[in-house]
Amino acid sequence: MNLISEFFYRRRIRKTRLELGILDQQQPFWKPFLALLPSILVIFLFVFLPFLYSISKSLSVEINHNVAGNTRFGFDNFIDLITIDTNFHIAIRNSVIYSIAALPLGLIISLIIASAIASLHRKYARGFWQTVFFLPYVTSAIAVSVSFAYIFDSETGFINKLFGISKRWLNSGNSSSLDALFVVLISGIWRSIAFEVLILTTAMLSVNPTLYKAAAIDGASSVRQFFKITLPSVSKTINFLITIGIIGGIKVFPIGIFLNESEAINNGGATFLVYIYKNVRGTPNFAQSGAVTIYLFVFGIALSILVKKFLATIILIADKISEKNVYYKIKNSQIH
Repeated sequence: MNLISEFFYRRRIRKTRLELGILDQQQPFWKPFLALLPSILVIFLFVFLPFLYSISKSLSVEINHNVAGNTRFGFDNFIDLITIDTNFHIAIRNSVIYSIAALPLGLIISLIIASAIASLHRKYARGFWQTVFFLPYVTSAIAVSVSFAYIFDSETGFINKLFGISKRWLNSGNSSSLDALFVVLISGIWRSIAFEVLILTTAMLSVNPTLYKAAAIDGASSVRQFFKITLPSVSKTINFLITIGIIGGIKVFPIGIFLNESEAINNGGATFLVYIYKNVRGTPNFAQSGAVTIYLFVFGIALSILVKKFLATIILIADKISEKNVYYKIKNSQIH
């Protein structure tokens, strides 16, 4: 029996060494590149090339509309959007408000829901509630948009009947109205919460439970444990959700709530993507659409940098305050 056990033990050791040798072995460049090649080709064909085409079209200004290809290089399309087109100003306003408002509101609600789910002791209960809150994410976007259009309908809508009002949320007839943006914001937050709750719950469940036990022994309350243990532990996940939220915020496309892009623009529901969509349908204006695409790209980068810097500043200030509190506690204890 000892000989058999020793044989299997040595065999397992040899197998382990062989696996470690394969992992430590340096692979030639072409092997991982070959595995990534399909994804690289898809990105090149459907992201990089269209973006280059948008840049070329945005910098092309037609000299004679009756002669095909009679164009010159210029920034007229960018200047006209900023100086002349008031609807584009509304699109910028809506995109900015949506990106700034939807991200923190959605994250705060998601953190509260995820904390409640993660605190459940029974595994099947956590799975049930995760599934319930994830359902909006897998629901058809058109179905969600149509549902919100009926809920906020000016005549038969649930909201107007509930509060006894007759507000024209989606058909105000005013392109600068904020009513339609409010509906778009609520629907966007409701849909984004599904994905954020699932990711945050998974991250919270992976936190070492001994940290909470030690904090409870020291007398830390649940709220204090949340801010001192849970939030720092899931900070990288929150950072990822912020990045995804910014991208989703600037790419909001609320056409499903309205009948068409013209109705969205005329009733205050214009966004960057709605404006791009408008310029590639009907009588296409690819030059102006390309200019809006470049504005969207620059806006996304600028907003991402600002949000990341703002959050980094808040964290730095909080750390400095905590350091000062610890310093004063130590100093007071030494005096006494």
